[in-house]
Amino acid sequence: MEYDFIKKERKHNTLVFSIFLLVILVIILVYTLVSLNIKYNDTVAALNQRIQVLEQQTASQLPEKTIVEYVCVDGRTVTSADQCVNIVPQTIPPKIEEPEVNIPEITIKPILTNEAGTRTTNVSINPACINGYNGGTIYYDTNLKPLNVTLQFRDVSANADYKIAKVYSSETQKYRYFSICDDNDLKCLHAGDFYLKKGDYHFIRLVLNHESTVGKIDYSNEYIVDARPGSRYTSTVCRN
Repeated sequence: MEYDFIKKERKHNTLVFSIFLLVILVIILVYTLVSLNIKYNDTVAALNQRIQVLEQQTASQLPEKTIVEYVCVDGRTVTSADQCVNIVPQTIPPKIEEPEVNIPEITIKPILTNEAGTRTTNVSINPACINGYNGGTIYYDTNLKPLNVTLQFRDVSANADYKIAKVYSSETQKYRYFSICDDNDLKCLHAGDFYLKKGDYHFIRLVLNHESTVGKIDYSNEYIVDARPGSRYTSTVCRN
């Protein structure tokens, strides 16, 4: 019995020693792995730091890069002259010198005092494109309704008398339109309410008939419409 007890005790002691030894080995293994991992991380960090230092040194020793660009005849900007090959150059038309327009001076001056003391409150005549043709707008306003309104014009360059362009019925406020045309341009002749001949120097005035109310006829001021080449009435490019 005593022998069996001693034998069992030895087996127990052997098992405990084996477990103790196994634990020691595991601890050593874990310690070794942790130490290796720390050394590995330190080594990697040192290598990365060294690489950064080498990159900085290399970059500081490299010469500055010069970028050369080429401008092709078609206006493109490229980095190689070969990229401009086989490009058909755009043809730049030669600049055409416009002939200087010599507009003779008109010595006849318009009358600018007709509207004073009348029932006419506003008259304005300005250049405009009328249905695609050079021309102008006429605006008038009166504080008393006339029996009728007559638009008159005269060719000042020929020292001609006034002619009737159009007669309108009773109205106190209105826009009217005229074109500036050659006599043979039928479409232009009908672009506005009436037309003025191209190349002439005109005066325009309004005649407001107040005979039925105050027994008077009011005349507006005379307004210049220069239809000669180079004037503000003909220099505008209109699309027709």
